[in-house]
Amino acid sequence: MVMVQIHSVLLTQLKPKRTYSMVTANRFWSQIFGVAFSNKRWLHFFMLFVPVTGLWMSAVGVVGLALNLRAYDFVSQEIRAAEDPEFETFYTKNILLKRRYSCLDGGSGSAS
Repeated sequence: MVMVQIHSVLLTQLKPKRTYSMVTANRFWSQIFGVAFSNKRWLHFFMLFVPVTGLWMSAVGVVGLALNLRAYDFVSQEIRAAEDPEFETFYTKNILLKRRYSCLDGGSGSAS
């Protein structure tokens, strides 16, 4: 009998306590994002979704910077190469090589 009482007392002491309240969490998220949650599942999903999305977006940005992926490199290489003679890509190198070989050929090849 004493053992059962001790066991039940220990079990009640080991119950985890809440580390946050839904009211406080709803107030926090509604002030930042304007979102209020009806239950804990949506709150926990959002608490997981926001940092994971931020990490993925920053990783995509770092990869984009590392690979030198900028909009004008894809859209207007020819315009940029015409403005800046030092600007050189594979695209402009191929054009220059075609022109050079057509000049060596005697001008019989097309330069475009």
